[in-house]
Amino acid sequence: MYVSGLFRVGFRSVWLWTATAYLCNLHGVLYGIGELFVVSVTGLGPIADAAGIFALGTGAGFFTRHILRRIIDGDLIECQWKRQELDDGLKAATGELGEIRPQLISLNKLRDALTGEEDELWRLHAVEMPPAIASALAQNLPKIVTVMHLKGGVGKTTTVANLAAHFGKKGKRVLAIDLDYQGSLSRMLMLAANIRNKDDPRAINLLSGDQDFAALQRQVISLHPTLENVDLISCGQTFDRFENRLMLRWLIGDETDDVRYRLASALTSQPFRDSYDLILIDAPPRLSTGAINALASSQVVLIPTVLDRLSAEAVGNFISRLNHFRPMNPALQYAGVIGTLRGQIGGADVKEGAFEIAQ
Repeated sequence: MYVSGLFRVGFRSVWLWTATAYLCNLHGVLYGIGELFVVSVTGLGPIADAAGIFALGTGAGFFTRHILRRIIDGDLIECQWKRQELDDGLKAATGELGEIRPQLISLNKLRDALTGEEDELWRLHAVEMPPAIASALAQNLPKIVTVMHLKGGVGKTTTVANLAAHFGKKGKRVLAIDLDYQGSLSRMLMLAANIRNKDDPRAINLLSGDQDFAALQRQVISLHPTLENVDLISCGQTFDRFENRLMLRWLIGDETDDVRYRLASALTSQPFRDSYDLILIDAPPRLSTGAINALASSQVVLIPTVLDRLSAEAVGNFISRLNHFRPMNPALQYAGVIGTLRGQIGGADVKEGAFEIAQ
């Protein structure tokens, strides 16, 4: 019975350490082997029980540490992943900041230009006339004349219409271009030619950036036979919205080309040079996209004015502002000031005095 009890106790102890060691680690197995030796050699059951309990506790401790280590290692790996994600996000944000910084600089320049003088808008970007345009303008074929004044009601439209009719009758092939969204020149010429005015702003096509100049040339409206040898590119009410959108897109850098030279590119192209001897442009009384394009594409600017002191004084201011744009078109010359109406102040004719002031 002693032997049977010995083996029963020993078997129970062996089972405890074996299960523990199997689930835990080799350290528990070594303790179990030691207990089995004690039971087998000495037959000390109580000692074997104590050894089994000690082995179980030791194995459980190592098992707990093992589980905790696995948890901690998993947390460390997850932290490393999170750190990598943060590093990648930081790199991406740094790259985006580098891309955004030039845009912020451009927007600051745009803000300053919008809150400053109107002239500054068109000098926001560096200017360089394309060599092909400069070469074509130097040849004076065709002759391109802009009729412009920053004061309204001085007879710009009437001057263009009469010059077109005069030179057309002289046998010159004339193209009249209306760049004022009010469309006064278009209405005047189309009414004279008995053509219904549909408020069709074909001038948009000239500034759209379309490089099919032959197709652009076909946009003209023939005023024959009433106005011999005269064609028209009309303007209308939607032209101002187009001008504003184009200007803003250019200012913020969305337009890849220099929109200031789009009209010049078209008018100095071979289809237009082959078709016309004289091109007359009716520019608006403001420095709009159309007006800037007119100045950039002309060899000559003609300034009409009412012959009174107030209008004549405005001529000097206008010429002073035009000088700011001379780098944009070094070929631009002043044809002179033309008196369109005669002013009366206190019943006195001030025509001579107004001319002196204008000069």
